Amino acid sequence: MLSKQVALGIVERMTPLESQSPGLRTHDRRLLIFVLVSLFLANIVQWAVCRALHLGNPGSIVPDLRQFFHVRQWTDSWLPMMKSLDYFKAHPTLPIYDAKLYDTLIYSLASELPLVAMRKIGMSDAAVLRALAVLSFLAVWGVAAVSLLMGRWLLRRRGAELTWPVVVAVVLAVLGCYPLIKGYSLGNAQTFPSFGFAVLLLLWTTERERSAGVVAALLTAVKPQFILRLVWMLVRKRWGAAWHSWLVGLC
Repeated sequence: MLSKQVALGIVERMTPLESQSPGLRTHDRRLLIFVLVSLFLANIVQWAVCRALHLGNPGSIVPDLRQFFHVRQWTDSWLPMMKSLDYFKAHPTLPIYDAKLYDTLIYSLASELPLVAMRKIGMSDAAVLRALAVLSFLAVWGVAAVSLLMGRWLLRRRGAELTWPVVVAVVLAVLGCYPLIKGYSLGNAQTFPSFGFAVLLLLWTTERERSAGVVAALLTAVKPQFILRLVWMLVRKRWGAAWHSWLVGLC
């Protein structure tokens, strides 16, 4: 799998902790401690406080993590999107944004294209849902992998390398990110834009602004609010990135 290959490539290039300077080793350990303490406060302490003050059960990320590691999810986004396709097929003469579609058409048309492609190649609804669960699973790990690649690039500019505490901290931060893991558990389409935005940040950070502009345009097709990123490019006079964004958007 792609995410596994990326992760293995990162591990092979990591510098052993002992070869780093004492200052860098201390910083790496602080990062890991910060992540561990944050997860402890956001989960264990919050749960204990709510129970002690009789505020009810705030819930837990554990069931969502269990769903994630078993590669199982609900159909929060997928079922309405599939119903939209069924409605389009049943009413081919109606305008695409006809009012009668309101109950099912809650996602942009661009976001429907992967499902259209899966059905075109003959996949059943069950197979489509399974494929989306697997792809969403890989997208979550992709966020971690992209974050590590970005961190590695930034560290190398300072003459440093990734270490095991940093890798563990980043992976735990991703797995402990409630919106990301909850989105996966629900079967929400937001998992893919989250991965796409991570890729955008990586491209922008590594000075590949034109490619970042292309990714920004693709994200805008799915999430219109990403248009603000294109406006920001114009304000900052990043003409190459802005031109590629608008060109892809027009296409």
